[in-house]
Amino acid sequence: MSSIQEDMNNEYGNSKLECKNLLHQYSIRSNTKFISYKLPNLFGPFGKPNYNSVVATFCYNVVNDIDCIVNDNAVSLCYVGDVVDIIANLIPQETFQTYTISVNDLYDMLLEFHKSYLHGTIPVLDSNFKIQLFNAYRSYSNNVHKFNRHSDERGYLIELLKSGANQSQVFFSTTNPGVTRGNHFHFNKIERFCILKGTAEINIRKIGTNEKISYIINDVDDTVIDMPILYAHNITNIGNTELICVFWVNEIFDKDSPDTYFVEV
Repeated sequence: MSSIQEDMNNEYGNSKLECKNLLHQYSIRSNTKFISYKLPNLFGPFGKPNYNSVVATFCYNVVNDIDCIVNDNAVSLCYVGDVVDIIANLIPQETFQTYTISVNDLYDMLLEFHKSYLHGTIPVLDSNFKIQLFNAYRSYSNNVHKFNRHSDERGYLIELLKSGANQSQVFFSTTNPGVTRGNHFHFNKIERFCILKGTAEINIRKIGTNEKISYIINDVDDTVIDMPILYAHNITNIGNTELICVFWVNEIFDKDSPDTYFVEV
């Protein structure tokens, strides 16, 4: 293994070049196959901070609330997992996937990851580089998240996941026997219900009509139901035990714009 530093005419680079040449000469004498890889700036999980990876240092500092000195210099990065695959399969050097980003932008991206993840939200990960960088960041962070339990006489509700990529949200609720939740409709919100435990009656009614449609769903039906917009809907626990239902919603709840309008089904 060599380094891209060997092309930069410094003491470290010159030493790497000399070592490579010595090994190459030995391989010729011993009739051994020789492949040299000029390793770029590598990053990945569990790197040693304050050593030779700016990503490791930034991740560690961001998680531990330590200020970093940044600049607008560009840095080319390569994910360690990609490099391992290339070397293990003796694939040519030219196939290294590198990402060029300014030091300042790299730091800002990690700060945004941290800000989202602290509150249990998965940030927008719309490229392989962001996924790899986020996994590197997570190797330094606390991966246990505690959400508030919202309880009342009906049961309780807990948020499981918020995703910044598509602004979706997953949560579950418990409902006591005989209790009804809902009785509202939405203009834009997309919801999917799944019964994990118990038996539920789900009623829907198109706004402006009197026709009510009812569904009986229990935990062995392997069934999900989507709520159409402009349909008032509710869910009632018609069993004798606690009802547990998980919900997926296409947007993260905004108390200032909830898109929820209460009306009896």
